[in-house]
Amino acid sequence: MFRSVIPGLLIAAGVAVHVTAAPVSDPSEPSAGPSASEPAASEVARQAENNLRFASDFYRQLRSRPGNLAFSPVGLASGLSMAYAGARGDTAAELARVMHFAANGVEHHRSFQSLLQTSDDVSDDDARPALVVANGLWFQKGHEFRPGYAEFITRYYGAAVGKLDFEGRAAESLGQINKWVAEQTAGKIPELLDAQALFEDSRLVLANAIYFRAPWSQPFDAKKTASGTFYLNDKDTVETDMMHQVGRFRIAQDDSVTILELPYKGQRYAMLLLIPQSPNGIADLEQQLTLDRIASARSKLEMKTVDLSLPKFTIDAGIADTIRIFRKLGLSLCFSRDADFSAMTDSQELFISNITHRARVEVDEAGTIGAAATGVAVASKGVPKVVLVDRPFLFLVQDHQLHRILFWGRCADPRK
Repeated sequence: MFRSVIPGLLIAAGVAVHVTAAPVSDPSEPSAGPSASEPAASEVARQAENNLRFASDFYRQLRSRPGNLAFSPVGLASGLSMAYAGARGDTAAELARVMHFAANGVEHHRSFQSLLQTSDDVSDDDARPALVVANGLWFQKGHEFRPGYAEFITRYYGAAVGKLDFEGRAAESLGQINKWVAEQTAGKIPELLDAQALFEDSRLVLANAIYFRAPWSQPFDAKKTASGTFYLNDKDTVETDMMHQVGRFRIAQDDSVTILELPYKGQRYAMLLLIPQSPNGIADLEQQLTLDRIASARSKLEMKTVDLSLPKFTIDAGIADTIRIFRKLGLSLCFSRDADFSAMTDSQELFISNITHRARVEVDEAGTIGAAATGVAVASKGVPKVVLVDRPFLFLVQDHQLHRILFWGRCADPRK
């Protein structure tokens, strides 16, 4: 879909929700689908705010894990939102509560459709940011599902719909889904599902893939990249490639953290870096990090001249125990034999047997080939703020227009 580039930021994420058959019972009738009217701006804003709440909840469960982390709040929510469309009763209510979905299904799916909006700049032009959000839905051949469910997912989530034989051709089915994910993520996630991902009674796989490519607004000069020291903690250090530039960026600092915003070309998207002042400060920063604090920090950002050193890094992170995390958040019915997904089928009782999530983040010097902004020198009467990112830090990739956090992560070791 996109030409091969060396991006300022390139991120891909994949999510798969596996729905498995349970003993048959009498299903309830699905409720009416949403109207075709456009969501109000307030609905979309509320959906974005709710997704931020989910992102914060989910990261709170991840932060005790060592090492590098990355996940896509929008991607995870998209997979479960498609499942929510097929849920009824207490199962739907629990999904709405934990995922911060609107209880009114009509409002939720209309506004979520807008939240999945791709960038207006998506093109084969390497000089412009590109965002692709793709959804897929695969049914087990030979099992009847309500036609309205597939139509609904196609209409509101733009999902590709197909039928596979999970029972008789599991390996081939996995291969086809993995091929779809690889195509949607420009090959950055070549294998989302492994051989243990499906069961012989799997009936449905819902998948979401996100591909985000963005050149820096102010690219780093690769000639200025040099080996530098990165503090894993207050005792252990490693040598890694450190990028360097002096430029004008929005920044805020206090006694515990430096917050720096690095925009991408077009200014719609930006990476927000949160760097603790102490090499051992990442745990305290994560403990204190709340949505209110992030909002407060953003409000204090000021444009200043910054002497920036930032490590190149690639994070390839999979979350193998996603269901366990969701259980800790209070989601349990949809994983049990008591789950109600009767809006999907009138002949099977279904439950979610597996959720697979993978994200990949690549950060390096380059913007676009031949970018005029390379090596920008900014004159200033004052002394530049020196920001040396030589310790574990947090990063959030945000969309200023829709107020989405596309990706949230931690770089604990840029070599891995």
